[in-house]
Amino acid sequence: MFGMTRFYFASFSHKASKSFSSKAPKNRFGFTLLELIITIAIIGLLSAIIVPNLSRTTPRYERQAFIARFNTLVQYAWQQSLVTHQIQRVTVDVGKKKITLATATGEKDNKGELIFKPIENAVEDTEVTIPDQIQIKQFFIEGFDMMTKFARTKTATVWFYLVPEGMAQNVVINFLDTKDVRDDQPRQEALVLNPFTAQFKTYDTFQKP
Repeated sequence: MFGMTRFYFASFSHKASKSFSSKAPKNRFGFTLLELIITIAIIGLLSAIIVPNLSRTTPRYERQAFIARFNTLVQYAWQQSLVTHQIQRVTVDVGKKKITLATATGEKDNKGELIFKPIENAVEDTEVTIPDQIQIKQFFIEGFDMMTKFARTKTATVWFYLVPEGMAQNVVINFLDTKDVRDDQPRQEALVLNPFTAQFKTYDTFQKP
């Protein structure tokens, strides 16, 4: 009887082993649907993070961001001229790569020239940095290229005014973007100031006053 039991148990164990091995998963290749969905989600998340950061490093983005900040400063000067009834001065320091806004105090110095000071409690930025890639070649104010005065120097300071009536001087700025190169030539850009709206319009070639 014990012998029969041993034989039956051995036979059952052998069959169970074969049955288990036949149902055991075999080595497989590829991905399941869930794994594919997770992979696509990760790629989409990385793209959403990386692509905008890459676009912010392009010459076009940097140039447009600078022009937008410059326009905001000039627009704020225009608003201040209407509100305070004082002349506003926008100074472009080509050597130091700075653009600043100042307001007239109503007083004059010993040479009879108006005294300007920074705007107190300004609600907008009154200073803008010019990117290194921007090289100003011509700066026309009322038809005269002020850069010709500094042709032999690396420094130049130019300014234009906005008067209390809400009018700006006629200004045309031609510059090169040395980071945006095509056919071995830096990109040309021009900014033309509308004297009535105090906003610059952008052109992709140098403009004349």
